Amino acid sequence: MLDRISSKFLKNQTDEEKTTALEAIKTVKALRTGITPKEIFEKMELLHVLSSLKAGKEAIACGVLSLANPPEALVQEKFGKETALLLESEKKFKQTIERYEEASSQNPEIKKVLFFSLTKNTKLLLLVLAKEFMELRKLREKPKEEAEKLAADARDIIIPLIHKLGIKKIMSKTEDAVFRFTDEKKFSEINEKIQEIRKKHDEELTKMKKTIVQKAREQKIKVQASYRAKGVYSTYMKMARSKKKLDDIHDIIALRIITDSVKECYELLGIIHSTWVPFTEEFDDYIAKPKGNNYRSLHTTIISKEQTPIEIQIRTKEMHDEAELGIAAHWKYKGENEQKNFDKKISWLNEFLAWQETKPTETDVKINFLGDKTYAITPKGKIVELPDKATVLDFAYIIHSDLGEHCVKGKINGFIVPIDHRVENFDVVEIITSPSQKPKVNWLNIVKSENAKIKIKRALNLTQTTKKQKMARGKGGIKSTDKRIKLGQCCKPVPGDEVVGFKTTKRKISVHRKNCPEIAKFTTQPRVEIDWDAPKARAFRTEIRVIAADRPGLVKDLLEVVTNKAQNLNASVRQLNNATTLCVFEFTAKTVHEINSLLETVEKIPGVKKVSRN
Repeated sequence: MLDRISSKFLKNQTDEEKTTALEAIKTVKALRTGITPKEIFEKMELLHVLSSLKAGKEAIACGVLSLANPPEALVQEKFGKETALLLESEKKFKQTIERYEEASSQNPEIKKVLFFSLTKNTKLLLLVLAKEFMELRKLREKPKEEAEKLAADARDIIIPLIHKLGIKKIMSKTEDAVFRFTDEKKFSEINEKIQEIRKKHDEELTKMKKTIVQKAREQKIKVQASYRAKGVYSTYMKMARSKKKLDDIHDIIALRIITDSVKECYELLGIIHSTWVPFTEEFDDYIAKPKGNNYRSLHTTIISKEQTPIEIQIRTKEMHDEAELGIAAHWKYKGENEQKNFDKKISWLNEFLAWQETKPTETDVKINFLGDKTYAITPKGKIVELPDKATVLDFAYIIHSDLGEHCVKGKINGFIVPIDHRVENFDVVEIITSPSQKPKVNWLNIVKSENAKIKIKRALNLTQTTKKQKMARGKGGIKSTDKRIKLGQCCKPVPGDEVVGFKTTKRKISVHRKNCPEIAKFTTQPRVEIDWDAPKARAFRTEIRVIAADRPGLVKDLLEVVTNKAQNLNASVRQLNNATTLCVFEFTAKTVHEINSLLETVEKIPGVKKVSRN
């Protein structure tokens, strides 16, 4: 039975996806003896969507495993650490949304922000959107109150996010599912007409496509040709905007021609106009004069043998990719300035998704485009906004200064963690205090919030005008493998770097590169010399910063170079101003030589102004 119900999904998938899906189903069946064929079949439809979105084998595994809520250790053993982390992240996201629903006093914009924060993890983003898509397809089967709420969330959050990301594989169907639920009569009326038009022109469009390909080949022009029917909701909206009847909409059925160059676009336009009669009132040259959102394409309409207007779109692959990536989407997220910033971040994310699809195998890259904020939650359901890479101590200070000053540890999702533990999106954070706890100098290296640093300095009475340099040199020669050693996360030293250590407590020595600006904070700690003696096989986390002139394809070009030289890559991208982009790449390296080699290669990428160690 397993083979029969999974055949629909498996026949078009990669071997890796097939293996993962089958193993996940077997795992679920072993954990839940009462699972029904219908439940598994519904998951197969979800897996088909995840596969079409290039979500990866981890998302495919999670799509099935959520049926049984398996132990984390079992998931990690059978499907790997990444799958276990993804499944846990999805659970945390659901829990956060549920808490939001219970906390009715919360700002309604928070739910929108939470969904957009998913873009920190592309696999989680695609997994959540695919599941939302599947739920929306079943709107008419759900209780009225639940269905109305799902439809409202889809209009306010899901559909705008899909538009912004340009995930066209599910965009039209998502819009149509909501439209069908909210106005079934109008949906059916328009849908029936579209199907009539498609059926009427199907044979002719197939012949037209073959004719264009053949005539292009005669001129030694390579083309890809396809045709599509417009979505029901997008047709409805065009009728409303243009105040036209459906019979007067000429792009219900459209042929799309993709070629290699702008020159060939115009050559193909000549071929088409010499083969069919053009409808002169319906011609737009968005290559010579792009739309305000930078959409580029030639749009012409010809008169078919049935005397019906048919639109033909002609563009290069680059233009097509830009259009498919959602740059032509129309939706406002916040104010004008915020909109521009958000559009840029989504554009970067789209470049990453497109680049990821070109790789023959999955990469281990994690990239953060909206990474200037993290959203955690208190045990009472209040959502707290934190800076990126914020710690438990940051969280404590943001809640209240007294809570920060007496913080000794934290509890994240029920587990005890130290004060320097990094808080992730959707973590439930509880602060544990002690009356005897007081702020320490090394806390300045733990917190990321400037406000928290100011409060700590104030408590320690540290100011630049009153402090004097007091460095007592130790006897030196401490090995880098000493258990007391803690490498500074501000400068991330690796073997080959010139470093210095500071005794921050009796049991800890903080090690920094000698040019690290954070050294100025260690004004009272004894200084010790450090000898690198790390095993050759050991890899260290490090970072490089790239400042570059912003341009289309910059992120893609950087990823192409960095992923070829760096392992276990995390990246973040943000805009410094209208023309300049900052990219920070965190990865593992064994020696400073590996880092310098990467720096030299990155410097050669067009547009790069400066590249340096962090």
